[in-house]
Amino acid sequence: MLRWTQGSYVHGGFHALSLSFPFPLHKPSLEPALGKARSYLSNLANWNTSGKKKGRPGSPGASNHPTLYDEAFCLDLDATDLRDSPRTCFARLKVYTGTGWEWHNYPVKLSRYFQARWRDPAWEHQSPKLILRQKSAALHFPQVKHVEAKRVKERKEDPHLVTIGVDLNVKNLAVVTVRQDERIIETVFLTDHGLDQARYRHLKKIARKQWQTGKAIKGEHSNQQLWRHVRQTNEDAAHKVAHQIVEICAHYPGCILLFERLRKIRPTGGSKSRRMNRRQANQLRGKINQYTKDKAYASCSTVTVEVNPHGTSQYCSRCGAKGERFSYRGGKRIVEKWGKLFFCPSCHYEANADHNASKNMHHSFYHKLHWEWRDKRRADPAPSG
Repeated sequence: MLRWTQGSYVHGGFHALSLSFPFPLHKPSLEPALGKARSYLSNLANWNTSGKKKGRPGSPGASNHPTLYDEAFCLDLDATDLRDSPRTCFARLKVYTGTGWEWHNYPVKLSRYFQARWRDPAWEHQSPKLILRQKSAALHFPQVKHVEAKRVKERKEDPHLVTIGVDLNVKNLAVVTVRQDERIIETVFLTDHGLDQARYRHLKKIARKQWQTGKAIKGEHSNQQLWRHVRQTNEDAAHKVAHQIVEICAHYPGCILLFERLRKIRPTGGSKSRRMNRRQANQLRGKINQYTKDKAYASCSTVTVEVNPHGTSQYCSRCGAKGERFSYRGGKRIVEKWGKLFFCPSCHYEANADHNASKNMHHSFYHKLHWEWRDKRRADPAPSG
């Protein structure tokens, strides 16, 4: 079926079946279907050769995300009123009315960032995708910019290189330390402003409602408004933190941005609402990581490096010895795994645990102190410098 469809598309076999279908929509309607079929057949063949009994790939589903080419849409920002209040803009789309294809104008909302990139000749605009949702629709415009930056290996040879370590957490969403000439020259704490507690209250309400209603019907989603609110608050916090980190990078041209390479973080223990909250917090950290990479590279050509997270929160950033984490409760010092403070018994260094972890990321980047190979089976010596 796949080969017949592809052959019919290439040789024009569909022309008799779609005389009223505009040619600019032929390709976006057929190519995604062909890609999904190819992907499904490839995954199915890999699953059959693996010999596994579970995890069979599911059949591909339909998608309402067609790509619109030049003859199917029109967006002219120069001919519209783009004042802050009111801001009006219309996109022309070719739609099917039941009897034929006609051009219609639709009001759209756009951000000032999109306007700046649209008018900037350094950004290349590609064909947009039409995203259809339950109560709204959106046009997603892929934008590409050519950025020139030196390789990390070349920058490492600079004795005055500036490195910016970002340690992502729950309460302190990001602890940023700037290091140059083997000393910390700037430290910034970016807190969540009560986001974690507010999200936990919403998830607790969701868990209680799910318990009261019982097992959900297959194919239906419960508490959609609450989930939408939780996702929007996470998205907003991720963009704000990423923007603040990029502003710090802009003050140090040619710097290198450091993140921990965290992939598998599974919440265990606690109630259902607490596990959901930890899962949302982990997703928020991933979004901050991704958004910061994109924004920093596009705005100030800052390259991002993911370092080995081994021991960043357990070892001292001053002498490299293993320390302990603790917290103060009721005037008493309590040693615990997730304590807010860090103490080194060797050099008696005491500091905020997140700040100590952020400083250790610089040592991990330069392969110093507690640094180890991520793969323990690897026996190669650590590179110098």
